[in-house]
Amino acid sequence: MIYSQPRSISDPLRHAHLSDFLQAIKDTQRALSTGELVDRETRHVIKKAVGGWRLLNNKACRDNLRIVDGNLDEVRLNLLQDVKDGSLKQQGEYFVIFDPALGRELEKGRVECLRGVNKALVKAGLLQI
Repeated sequence: MIYSQPRSISDPLRHAHLSDFLQAIKDTQRALSTGELVDRETRHVIKKAVGGWRLLNNKACRDNLRIVDGNLDEVRLNLLQDVKDGSLKQQGEYFVIFDPALGRELEKGRVECLRGVNKALVKAGLLQI
Protein backbone atom coordinates (compact mmCIF):
# COMPACT_ATOMS: atom_id res chain seq x y z
CA MET A 1 0.00 0.00 0.00
CA ILE A 2 1.37 3.44 -0.91
CA TYR A 3 0.71 5.92 1.85
CA SER A 4 1.39 9.56 2.59
CA GLN A 5 -0.38 11.51 5.28
CA PRO A 6 -1.27 15.17 5.69
CA ARG A 7 1.22 17.23 7.68
CA SER A 8 -1.50 18.00 10.23
CA ILE A 9 -1.20 14.51 11.63
CA SER A 10 2.61 14.54 11.76
CA ASP A 11 3.03 18.05 13.20
CA PRO A 12 2.89 18.52 16.98
CA LEU A 13 -0.57 19.50 18.23
CA ARG A 14 0.59 22.99 19.15
CA HIS A 15 1.14 23.60 15.41
CA ALA A 16 -2.17 22.08 14.32
CA HIS A 17 -5.48 23.71 13.56
CA LEU A 18 -8.32 21.75 15.16
CA SER A 19 -10.41 21.29 12.02
CA ASP A 20 -7.30 20.40 9.97
CA PHE A 21 -6.23 17.88 12.59
CA LEU A 22 -9.66 16.22 12.64
CA GLN A 23 -9.71 16.10 8.84
CA ALA A 24 -6.19 14.65 8.80
CA ILE A 25 -7.33 11.85 11.11
CA LYS A 26 -10.33 11.13 8.87
CA ASP A 27 -8.18 11.22 5.72
CA THR A 28 -5.57 8.95 7.29
CA GLN A 29 -8.23 6.46 8.36
CA ARG A 30 -9.69 6.54 4.86
CA ALA A 31 -6.26 5.92 3.34
CA LEU A 32 -5.62 3.02 5.71
CA SER A 33 -9.03 1.38 5.30
CA THR A 34 -9.65 1.94 1.57
CA GLY A 35 -6.16 2.46 0.16
CA GLU A 36 -7.28 5.81 -1.27
CA LEU A 37 -5.30 8.94 -0.53
CA VAL A 38 -7.28 12.08 -1.35
CA ASP A 39 -6.15 15.64 -1.98
CA ARG A 40 -7.16 17.80 0.96
CA GLU A 41 -8.50 20.67 -1.15
CA THR A 42 -10.04 19.01 -4.21
CA ARG A 43 -10.96 15.71 -2.49
CA HIS A 44 -9.81 13.88 -5.64
CA VAL A 45 -8.07 10.54 -5.20
CA ILE A 46 -4.34 11.08 -5.80
CA LYS A 47 -3.09 7.57 -4.94
CA LYS A 48 -4.90 4.28 -4.71
CA ALA A 49 -3.93 0.83 -3.50
CA VAL A 50 -6.77 -1.66 -3.65
CA GLY A 51 -8.31 -2.70 -0.36
CA GLY A 52 -6.41 -0.87 2.34
CA TRP A 53 -4.90 -2.59 5.35
CA ARG A 54 -7.42 -5.45 5.42
CA LEU A 55 -6.06 -6.91 2.18
CA LEU A 56 -2.35 -6.70 2.96
CA ASN A 57 -0.53 -10.02 2.56
CA ASN A 58 1.91 -9.27 5.37
CA LYS A 59 0.10 -10.29 8.57
CA ALA A 60 2.37 -8.22 10.81
CA CYS A 61 1.71 -5.06 8.75
CA ARG A 62 -2.01 -5.81 8.59
CA ASP A 63 -2.26 -6.33 12.35
CA ASN A 64 -0.20 -3.23 13.04
CA LEU A 65 -2.33 -1.02 10.78
CA ARG A 66 -5.54 -2.43 12.30
CA ILE A 67 -4.27 -1.24 15.67
CA VAL A 68 -3.31 2.16 14.22
CA ASP A 69 -6.79 2.52 12.70
CA GLY A 70 -8.35 1.79 16.09
CA ASN A 71 -5.99 4.22 17.82
CA LEU A 72 -6.84 6.95 15.31
CA ASP A 73 -10.52 6.36 15.97
CA GLU A 74 -9.91 6.66 19.71
CA VAL A 75 -7.93 9.90 19.30
CA ARG A 76 -10.66 11.35 17.06
CA LEU A 77 -13.50 10.41 19.43
CA ASN A 78 -11.61 11.71 22.47
CA LEU A 79 -10.82 14.95 20.66
CA LEU A 80 -14.47 15.49 19.74
CA GLN A 81 -15.56 14.76 23.33
CA ASP A 82 -12.92 17.16 24.69
CA VAL A 83 -14.20 19.91 22.39
CA LYS A 84 -17.76 19.19 23.53
CA ASP A 85 -16.67 19.28 27.19
CA GLY A 86 -14.83 22.56 26.65
CA SER A 87 -11.45 21.05 27.55
CA LEU A 88 -9.97 22.34 24.32
CA LYS A 89 -10.86 24.71 21.52
CA GLN A 90 -9.55 26.49 18.49
CA GLN A 91 -8.69 30.13 19.19
CA GLY A 92 -7.54 31.92 16.06
CA GLU A 93 -4.60 29.94 14.71
CA TYR A 94 -3.89 28.25 18.04
CA PHE A 95 -5.07 24.89 19.33
CA VAL A 96 -5.85 25.67 22.99
CA ILE A 97 -5.78 22.76 25.43
CA PHE A 98 -6.72 23.88 28.93
CA ASP A 99 -5.47 20.79 30.78
CA PRO A 100 -1.76 19.97 30.29
CA ALA A 101 -2.43 16.28 31.06
CA LEU A 102 -5.01 16.18 28.28
CA GLY A 103 -2.51 17.77 25.90
CA ARG A 104 0.08 15.15 26.78
CA GLU A 105 -2.45 12.35 26.29
CA LEU A 106 -3.53 13.64 22.86
CA GLU A 107 0.08 14.12 21.81
CA LYS A 108 0.92 10.60 23.01
CA GLY A 109 -1.94 9.17 20.93
CA ARG A 110 -0.81 11.09 17.85
CA VAL A 111 2.79 9.90 18.25
CA GLU A 112 1.72 6.28 18.82
CA CYS A 113 -0.27 6.36 15.57
CA LEU A 114 2.70 7.73 13.64
CA ARG A 115 4.99 5.10 15.15
CA GLY A 116 2.54 2.36 14.20
CA VAL A 117 2.31 3.54 10.60
CA ASN A 118 6.09 3.88 10.37
CA LYS A 119 6.55 0.39 11.81
CA ALA A 120 4.29 -1.04 9.09
CA LEU A 121 6.05 0.98 6.39
CA VAL A 122 9.46 -0.30 7.48
CA LYS A 123 8.16 -3.91 7.48
CA ALA A 124 6.90 -3.33 3.95
CA GLY A 125 10.24 -1.86 2.83
CA LEU A 126 8.82 1.66 2.35
CA LEU A 127 10.00 5.05 3.56
CA GLN A 128 8.84 6.26 6.96
CA ILE A 129 6.80 9.42 7.40
